[in-house]
Amino acid sequence: MNLYSQKQKWKVVLIIIAALIVGVNFWYSGYIVKDIKQAERLKLERWSNTIKQRAELVNYAHGLYGDLKEEENKKMEIFADAIQRMLGNNEYEDYTFISKIIKQNTTIPVIILYSDSSVHTTRNLNLDFEIDARNPEHQKIITDLVRTKYTKYQPFVMYLDIASNVNEDTEKLLLFYNDSRIFTELRDNLGSLIESFEQDIRNNDLLAPVIYTSRNRRELITFGNIDSNQINTPEKLKARIDDMLSENKPIEVDLGDGNMNYIFYDNSRVITQLKYYPIIQFSIIAAFIMVTYFLFSSFRRAEQNQVWAGMSKETAHQLGTPLSSLMGWVELLESQGIDSNIIDELNKDLDRLKVITDRFSKIGSKPKLSNALIGEVLDESVQYLKTRISSRVDFNLIFESRDMIEVKINKPLFSWVIENMVKNAVDAMRGEGKLTITVSENETQVMIDVSDSGQGINIAKQQLVFSPGFTTKKRGWGLGLSLAKRIINDYHDGKVFVKYSEPGKGTTFRIILKKVGIVFEQALEEEAS
Repeated sequence: MNLYSQKQKWKVVLIIIAALIVGVNFWYSGYIVKDIKQAERLKLERWSNTIKQRAELVNYAHGLYGDLKEEENKKMEIFADAIQRMLGNNEYEDYTFISKIIKQNTTIPVIILYSDSSVHTTRNLNLDFEIDARNPEHQKIITDLVRTKYTKYQPFVMYLDIASNVNEDTEKLLLFYNDSRIFTELRDNLGSLIESFEQDIRNNDLLAPVIYTSRNRRELITFGNIDSNQINTPEKLKARIDDMLSENKPIEVDLGDGNMNYIFYDNSRVITQLKYYPIIQFSIIAAFIMVTYFLFSSFRRAEQNQVWAGMSKETAHQLGTPLSSLMGWVELLESQGIDSNIIDELNKDLDRLKVITDRFSKIGSKPKLSNALIGEVLDESVQYLKTRISSRVDFNLIFESRDMIEVKINKPLFSWVIENMVKNAVDAMRGEGKLTITVSENETQVMIDVSDSGQGINIAKQQLVFSPGFTTKKRGWGLGLSLAKRIINDYHDGKVFVKYSEPGKGTTFRIILKKVGIVFEQALEEEAS
C-alpha cells in the first residue's frame, strides 16, 4: 500500500478521534456548566426576591413614617387649639380637659414666643438645663434655636385676648414645634434602612452587575459590580440597561415616596465566565495541539532533511569509485582502437553519471548559483531527454519572447528539476501524448510551463503532489516533485505549483524564477562583431 495513502488514512483516523475527544469534552463541560449556571440562576432569583422583600420593608417603614408625621401634625393642631382655649379665659370651658390635652404632649418639642420674640413657654426641649424665661441668656438660646431648627413647619398663631374682636393690635403668640424624638429616630432609621438597602444592591454576594435608577430609568441612583466607564454617559447607561433587560426582568422598587424605582441586573460574573469557558478551554487545547504539531513537524522535517542529505551524499560517494573505474576502462578501450562511436556513447553516459553524482552531492548544502541563459539550459535538457523518452511523445519547446533571458541558477540541479517534471509528465501520459515546455516572461520574472495531455490531477490532490511519498504509480518513491519543489523554492528562491489540471485533459506545472537581466540578440551581435 502507498505510504502516503497510509499516512492520510491515519491522519483521518486521528482527526476523527480528536474530534470525538473534543466533542465529549465539550459535552461534559457543557453539562457541568449548565448545572452551575442553574445553581447560580437560582441564587440570583433568591437575591432578587430578597431585594423585593427589603424594598417592601422600606416601603412599609416609609408609610409608617408618613402616618406618624401626619399624626404628629394633627396632635400639634389640637395642642395649639388647647393653648388658645386656655388663653381665652372662657368661663364655660372645661379647663381640666384642656389641661389634660396639653399635658399629654410629652414627646413633641414646643416653643411659644411673644410677638417680640421673647419666650412665653417651652416644652419637651430636652436641654441640659431648665429654661428660665426671665434669663436673657436663655431667651437668646431659645430664639437661636427657633431660627435654626424650628423652621421646618409653619408656626401656629394664637392670641392672648380673644374675648374682644381680634385685630392687628391684638397681642399674638407664635407656637413653633419640631419633630418628636420618636419621629426623629424613625426618620434616621428609615434613612439608614434606605442606605443599607442601596448598599445591598451594590454589594451583592453573587457579584452580579446591578444598576439602580429612578422612575424614568435615566437618573442613576447607584450601581454595583460595573466599571463606571461603561455607564458614564446617558448613551452608555441606556445601552447597558438594554443589555440587562435582554437577560432579566427589572425589579420594581416602591419606597412609598410616590415614585417607582427600578433595579436592573445582569448574570453574575460566574455565569458570564462559565458561558465562555468551553470556548476558552477549546482554544487553549487547540493552540497547544497546533504548537505541539508545529514543533514535532519541524523536528520531523529537519530529521528528514538530514536523512535525505546524508543518503544523497553517501550515494554520490558510492558512485565516485565505480565512476572513476569506468573512466579508466573507457581510456583503455580507446587506446585499443575500439569503434569511436562506442567510445562517444560511453563518454556521454559517463558525463551523465558525473552530473548525477554532482546533483546528489549538492543535496543538503547551499548550492552555488551562477548566471545562465534559460533558453540554453532548457534546450540542452530537452535535447538530452528527447532521445531517452518514447518516440510517441510529441515534445515541443516554445519561447514566447525572442529575448535571451538570464537567470541565476545551479545548472545541474535545475536540469534535474526539468528532468523530473518531464518524466512525471510522460508517466502521466503513459508514454504517449503531447508534452510542451513554454517560456514566457514579465518585467521581473520568467515563467516556465510544463504541460502534458495526460490523465490530469483531481483538484483535491493538487496541493498534495509535492508532498514526500505522494505517488499515483504502483512503483515509485514519490520524491521527484518533492525534490523539484525543494530545489526551486529553497535553493533558487522561486516557486513551483500546479497552474492548471483537469482529469482527462492534462496538467500544467509552472516554475517561476527571478530574472537577472535580458541580453538582446542585437546586443549580442554587436558585441560579437
